[in-house]
Amino acid sequence: MNSERVIVVCADDFGQSEGVNEAVLEGVQAGWLSAVSCLSTGPVWEKDAVRLQSQAAGRAELGLHFNLTERFNAEDECYGLRALILRAYGRQLPVHALRATFARQLKAFEDTLGCAPDFVDGHQHVHQLPVVRDVVIEALAKRYGAKRPWLRDSAPPRQSSHSPLPAPARGKRAVLAALGAGRLRRLATQRGFVQNQGLLGVYGFDADETGYLSHLQAWLGEAGDRSLLMCHPGLGDMPGDAIAAARRCEYAVLRGQGFAKALQNHHLRVGRLAVAPASQQPGHNAAFAN
Repeated sequence: MNSERVIVVCADDFGQSEGVNEAVLEGVQAGWLSAVSCLSTGPVWEKDAVRLQSQAAGRAELGLHFNLTERFNAEDECYGLRALILRAYGRQLPVHALRATFARQLKAFEDTLGCAPDFVDGHQHVHQLPVVRDVVIEALAKRYGAKRPWLRDSAPPRQSSHSPLPAPARGKRAVLAALGAGRLRRLATQRGFVQNQGLLGVYGFDADETGYLSHLQAWLGEAGDRSLLMCHPGLGDMPGDAIAAARRCEYAVLRGQGFAKALQNHHLRVGRLAVAPASQQPGHNAAFAN
């Protein structure tokens, strides 16, 4: 259908745990995911990365989930999120160390998959913070030239001004957008980077399955062509994972008929950003495959 719009459905945190990896691999295979953001130094990244690449061929884009808040090794810069935000806005982050950390994570992605990432975003949206965003944009432009990855825009779509979402979810995404999304968008435009058209999927990780499906219906109602729905599906538990219950909830809903029906009701289909430019070329499936 020519009237259908593309929505990029992106799972974050691949490489963090086996339960996350298995849920994401299923989503790519079934077609309810069209992008995967990868922790390239995560504890189980190398274990399943090649399998992911094989399943994603022609189905999903694979990106780097730039991490500055999870301690996976001794070399990379790592901060608590609050401390990182304060240091970023105080211009107190070590630029050289940030560059080295970003380069290591890019190299880990490239060494494992043999290619550059299709896109780059940030774990806990760190890529849009002051200092960090400059490091990201400069490094990508220098490393990849005209074939640079696209960047995640963390601001909500323009259609969200009268959102039916609960106040806490609206408030959280307003705070997220205020932490650098507008400035990153301007820099990306100036430097020729493609971005998604608004971010959906921000909430407090506090919904049950009924509540999450209600959130999804609201987000899909706000989606424009090439909006991005961020999600965090997962199976089982991982010690220290504060959102393990939310991961299981998201997984159950995203693979179900409720999500497929909501996509159809809003004339959306799951697709890839790189094959859906302004021409509104559809993704690889109708609603989603299978």
